[in-house]
Amino acid sequence: MSETQAAPTIDDVATEAGVSRSTVSRALGGYGQVSAKAREKVLDAAQRLDYRVNQIARSTRTGRSEALGLVVADVGERFFSAVARGVSDVAHAAGYQVIIANTDDDAEVESEAFKVLQQGRVDGLVVAPAQNGASASLFTAQSVHVPIVTIDRRIADTTVDSIVFDSVHAAFEAVSHLTVAGHRNIAIITGSSAHLHQPEGSEVITPGTERIRGYVDALNSVGIDVYPPNVLRNSREFDEVAADVAQLLSHRNRPTALFATDEQHALGTLMGVQQAGLSVPEDVSVVAIDDPEWASVVRPGLSVVAQPSQEVGELAAKRLLARLSGGVTPENFVMDYRWIPRGSIARPPG
Repeated sequence: MSETQAAPTIDDVATEAGVSRSTVSRALGGYGQVSAKAREKVLDAAQRLDYRVNQIARSTRTGRSEALGLVVADVGERFFSAVARGVSDVAHAAGYQVIIANTDDDAEVESEAFKVLQQGRVDGLVVAPAQNGASASLFTAQSVHVPIVTIDRRIADTTVDSIVFDSVHAAFEAVSHLTVAGHRNIAIITGSSAHLHQPEGSEVITPGTERIRGYVDALNSVGIDVYPPNVLRNSREFDEVAADVAQLLSHRNRPTALFATDEQHALGTLMGVQQAGLSVPEDVSVVAIDDPEWASVVRPGLSVVAQPSQEVGELAAKRLLARLSGGVTPENFVMDYRWIPRGSIARPPG
């Protein structure tokens, strides 16, 4: 907004959204009854106009902190930074600030973050549950105090909003493009927390585990059994992933195609192919989940399944605001994906 341009008013938002002034007040003020469709129109209009609510006046009236908490594994990762952007855009348009906490995927750190954020009296929480032990009982207890929306990972048997990516079908589609091209020796490169089967007693269902399931289903659908050495589980450090991939590709019966389950493993995989002295796609085909900026810049471009990261954050914030307005029960949302073919798939060599 330029210095000479007047700040947008509540009437401007009402005109942009095509609703009444009172509807805008209720939707952004967190009181009264507003339909989900009307609230969505108001939030979108406020975001487009860069409208800012008078927070001091509203906080005094409602007794709320006008702040939301965002608890993620690592905001430095592209997925979580995009989620944070989506949460912030919607929250700021509605007059809320966002406080971010990193857990490094540690359940104890996550629990402490909950305590600190609640002491700061946040009005709601968006949480990517830690992969090593978050429990349904913890989230259910926390949701008594403030509404919670979980993202990226699902928790079994809990009663909070959840927003996840359709990881099983996304992985199935990515691997199916390899089998259609004629590949039968396909490896998966994923994180150390991913498992072929959901660990007994674990309540957190991770994207990595679901992507392995999609990989297995895609192979089984064309009559291929999983070859355990082709399931490469390692850290998210690029150099370690690259070394493991290069070692895998040094075998006589090396895979002819590689499926990386996220951005970090995709980059490490491409580095490993290079270290092995091989070329994509002439020697080995590569596909991945997630669509970082560099995926369309490298040559050949990387074929990927893109996930709507920022949209996850936007929906999470909208769900929290809807819950704060009352009359909305928790729901589970599964976000769709998009296949983007580039130049990293070819028929197997020979």
